[in-house]
Formats: sequence, C-alpha cells, structure tokens
Amino acid sequence: MSRRAWRIVLGVALFAAFAMVALNLGRRGSLESMLDSSRFAMENLPELLQRIRNFDRVITREGRKVLQVSAKEASYFKNDRAVEIVEPRVVFYEKGEVTGEVSAERGRLYLDGTDVQAVEVTGTVRFELGRLRLTAENLSYDRAANHILVRGTARIDAAELTLSGTDLSIDMVERSGVMNGNVHMVLRATPGEAQ
Repeated sequence: MSRRAWRIVLGVALFAAFAMVALNLGRRGSLESMLDSSRFAMENLPELLQRIRNFDRVITREGRKVLQVSAKEASYFKNDRAVEIVEPRVVFYEKGEVTGEVSAERGRLYLDGTDVQAVEVTGTVRFELGRLRLTAENLSYDRAANHILVRGTARIDAAELTLSGTDLSIDMVERSGVMNGNVHMVLRATPGEAQ
C-alpha cells in the first residue's frame, strides 16, 4: 500500500475514533441529564419512611381496646400524617366490646400522633355496626364528629330491612342516617310478628 493510501486509512480511522468519542460523550451527557431529571422527580415524590406487611395494631384506653387496625400492607410517608393501607380492616370497640367493623380494598388512616382522626376506604367497602351491614364503594369516618359519609351508591342490610340509595350520611352519636337520593327500601316482618 502506498503512503497516500496509508494516510487516508489512518485519517479515516482517526475520524471514526473521534466520532465514537463524541458520540459517547453525547450519550453520557444525555444520560446525566436523564439522571438529573429522575433525581428531580424523586425529590418531588413523598419519601417512604416505612412499609409494613401484615400489619396489626391495637389501640387501648385505660386498659380497654378502642380500635384495632390490620392490613395486608401499610406505608408511612415522610411529612404525611396519613398511613396508606392495602386491604384494611378496622374494628371499633366500646367498653371493650366490638361495636363495628370496616373493611375494604384500600384506605388511608389520618393520624394525630398515635390517635386515628379519620379513616377513608375505597373498593368493596363493608361496614358492620351491630346488626346493620353497609356496603359501598367508598366510605369516610371522622372520629371527632363521629360521622360516616358515603358518596355514591350505598346499601344497608338488616334483619328487617334493605335500604339502598346514594350519598349516605350517618351520625354515630344520634345513631341516625340520611340517604339523599334514589332511595329504595324493602321492609320485612321479623319472625313471630303479626303481619
């Protein structure tokens, strides 16, 4: 091969090497920018402090159960007063006896220190209080007001009645409820009553 041919081959090889270096630097720069933007996204996400599987917690007052909370999974996030829960089950107690229970697919418990202030649950919600059973797609409970709210469709079943409708509000102190729309009720005589 002549000198001129060697120079051309060497020039092409050097040009290819510089092109590869430039391409790698360009990729590295875009990779760094991708990492920077993902780091920025991570800063905007809530920081997971703790994730607990098969969670079960009992809250007591003066030696008596007040509340029992269990879930398939519970997640605590930094700077968030709520606990996100998967397959939650909350059991309410009064004077040490079970008075009610809520279960659902997902939920959030709002805390003030160790006290549960509110509960929000969604997805196949079941709430039992005494002989009444309420089913809905969502339910929220405000402990301070002792109030339950269901937005959307709700159904209440008891031995003597079935009640369905929308937008249910229950005052736990008064033990009364109001269903605001599409109300349908079926009354049944209890066994032994004259009809």
